[in-house]
Amino acid sequence: MTSSGKPRKKLEVGITLSSANAHHCILIRMQLRLLSFLLGLLFLPACLFAAGEDPVFSVQRTRLANGMEVWIKPRANTRAVDVRLVVRVGFRDEKPLDSGLSHLLEHMLFKGTRSHTEIELNRMLQSKGAYDNGETWPEYTFYEVNIIDRYFPLALGWLREITQEPLLLPAALRDARKDVYSEQQGHYPRILERIFQTGIFQPLPIRLGDVLFPNANVSERIIANLDDIDANRLRAHLKRYYVPGNMGLIVVGNVDPAEILREAQAAFGSLTPAPVDRGDGLPHLAPRRIEGEIHTLFFPPAGQMTEIWRGFWTAGLSDPDRHVLRLIAAHLDRRAFEEVRLKRALAYSVGAATYDLSDIGLFYLHANATRGSDEEKTVKRLFDGLLTRVRQDGLTTDELREAKDMMTGRQVRRYENNANLAALYQELYLSTPYGTPIENGFDRIEAITNTDVLRVAGKTFVDRNGFRAAARPPMT
Repeated sequence: MTSSGKPRKKLEVGITLSSANAHHCILIRMQLRLLSFLLGLLFLPACLFAAGEDPVFSVQRTRLANGMEVWIKPRANTRAVDVRLVVRVGFRDEKPLDSGLSHLLEHMLFKGTRSHTEIELNRMLQSKGAYDNGETWPEYTFYEVNIIDRYFPLALGWLREITQEPLLLPAALRDARKDVYSEQQGHYPRILERIFQTGIFQPLPIRLGDVLFPNANVSERIIANLDDIDANRLRAHLKRYYVPGNMGLIVVGNVDPAEILREAQAAFGSLTPAPVDRGDGLPHLAPRRIEGEIHTLFFPPAGQMTEIWRGFWTAGLSDPDRHVLRLIAAHLDRRAFEEVRLKRALAYSVGAATYDLSDIGLFYLHANATRGSDEEKTVKRLFDGLLTRVRQDGLTTDELREAKDMMTGRQVRRYENNANLAALYQELYLSTPYGTPIENGFDRIEAITNTDVLRVAGKTFVDRNGFRAAARPPMT
């Protein structure tokens, strides 16, 4: 959500397999002055330029004495600063009866603090031309302020205030529930929830989650009826997860690292360290093997197009071959688009992508084809042919070079932007233990060989590791 009430991008929530893919890189330079070094000595040692002097993957990482990580990337050629506070808590940390708790708390933190009302909080940033937002995802929640450089201390103080001093009043809770229900496209009665949990009317990503992870109660976590969540449960959630050792501060833009460290210490250094226990969320997700094609039940209820997926499981962000998988996805995204849409006009929306959580991920091809026609069979046959060719032959020298250029070019363009650069560091913060060097993604891509492609495709694109799924409307 945004504090100004503007709707944000609709999320694919829970542990569903979204088609949103944000795999990130950046462009930037950093300069550490003597004062930055001296301030670093006041805290725990910083991991500075852990990837050498690469302009994208070098970033200053510091841990405050209370355990909170601070990531700083100066960009002297911009006038804005993107500040993110990332909390390691999301839908996967909730039990089914607490479905929506993290998302509701995110909205509640914008509703007023001990020092400012919701209107005053909004005006503090809007009056400076700033942008603010919060988002909740399966494994994390983040709060973002993008602001002109001279006001970045305001952003730090504002983020500390909403996350550490919220009032969580009952009246505000009613409004926050309305906000979430609006994002979910409605507040549904319990009888519809129970029907939904049987599989009826479930969109394809949620249906996949329910079928492939039968013990995870995916749909019950997704439906998010918030009526039973009160202020006490929100306070307990806040106290448990919004602690220094479970949070990271990311700052990208026209800043001086020494000043950032001073301001971060002033804003967050006094927070009391506390242990973090995430042990009773979802267990390690091990997908169940399914024979045959997974189908939705009465979703969509009517239409002329069938949504087709061909997917395979990966180890997500923990997969040492994730860069190879992303390169193969870049290649097949182009090839599927050419074969299915440009050459044969079988589908308008078609492509290949990866989606990663910390311990599990997905590689998939997708397309929409005319319901019940030979076009469905043709799309599936083309998908199988593309996958078989990569598994058996890999990529030619020209195809490998092209895929590398596609990946690097997209990343360079994307991370000219401070906010997108901060999103990259957010992923790295969530997946890289403090003290571990940051892998240079550009070097890793360039090092991929066809031997790597054959090895990874050979173990990934096999039936025992995959599934087929379709959302075919029962009526036209």
